[in-house]
Amino acid sequence: MDIKDLKVYQLALQLIVPVEKLAKLVEANDKILATNLRKTSRQISPSIAEGFSKRASQAEFKRFLAISMGSSDEMIAHLEQVKILEFSNVKAKTCDALIERYIYLSKQLNRLISIIKEKSDL
Repeated sequence: MDIKDLKVYQLALQLIVPVEKLAKLVEANDKILATNLRKTSRQISPSIAEGFSKRASQAEFKRFLAISMGSSDEMIAHLEQVKILEFSNVKAKTCDALIERYIYLSKQLNRLISIIKEKSDL
C-alpha cells in the first residue's frame, strides 16, 4: 500500500482543481480570500502524506490526519465566506457543492482517525 491508495488523499487532490477555478473568480474581488482558498486546499494532501509516511507511529499518523481534517474544516469556513460575500461572478451552488465535498472529506478523515484509534485499543 502507498499513499495513492488512500481515498482521503485522492479526494484532497481532486478538490484542488475546482478550488483553483473558484479562487480565480474570487481573486477579482478579494485577493486575500483567494489566497486562503488556494493555500488551505493545497495543504490537505501533503499533511495526509506526511502522516502516512509516519504511520509506524499511530499517534503521529492520527496527528497529521487531524491536521488535515482541521484544514478541510477551514476550507468549509472559507467557502462559507465566499458564499456570504455574494460576489457577482460566483454562484452559491458552486460553494455549496464544494462545501459538501469538504464535509465528506472531513468525515472520512475522522473515520480514518477512529479506525486507527480502534486498532491501537486492541
